[in-house]
Amino acid sequence: MSKLHRIGLMAAVFVVFTSALHAGIISEETAYWYLGEQGLATKFNPDADWLVQKAAEGALRIRVHQTVYDLAESSAMLLRNGDGPSWTGYLYVYAVSNLNTGDIADLSDWGITNFSANWSVAPIYVTTSRQTLPDWIVDQSANAPAWKWQNMQLPGILPGETVGGLWALTNVATSADTDASAVHKVVTDEETLTGTVRGPYIVPDAPSVLALTSGFIGLGLTRRFRRR
Repeated sequence: MSKLHRIGLMAAVFVVFTSALHAGIISEETAYWYLGEQGLATKFNPDADWLVQKAAEGALRIRVHQTVYDLAESSAMLLRNGDGPSWTGYLYVYAVSNLNTGDIADLSDWGITNFSANWSVAPIYVTTSRQTLPDWIVDQSANAPAWKWQNMQLPGILPGETVGGLWALTNVATSADTDASAVHKVVTDEETLTGTVRGPYIVPDAPSVLALTSGFIGLGLTRRFRRR
């Protein structure tokens, strides 16, 4: 079986396997970063036919699976992880897969060595799961949730590999599209790939929306009056 067929089959099986939500999960989605006509693009939750087609084209680059947990499950997960009982919020859990970025046969290719989700709100807490490889750590230099590979002797995420358990906590339950990035490293050269994931989003309250709408209406009336 060819490399591209294996990628397509792996991606298709992933879609079927994660189709049902379990108790404690608010949402569960998968973003595929792929090479489109205008460069790197993102498609959420595609069907198996789309995945097989893009794999055959060699277009798939990165998959980001994201699960958002409710308050009770988030607290329980953090407590089991050894992060203490004091955290309250909604836990975003990211798993990043390198589908076809870099060359696994090239010993100078370090694969994916950094991942960040550029949230519009500051996270309460960022950590990793106990099951995550210990060489993946929180990037403390970033304001948004970010993680980096710190082992200088071994590569990060090579094609066909996944790192999971990238955890970030927020007090915002609603989600929206947000930019994300992953760094592909070859020796000292770095390439930043950008795509889209879901992140917390604060919905404007009703008075703010009403005021904004009223402002637009008033502006429109003023403009129409001036034209007369």
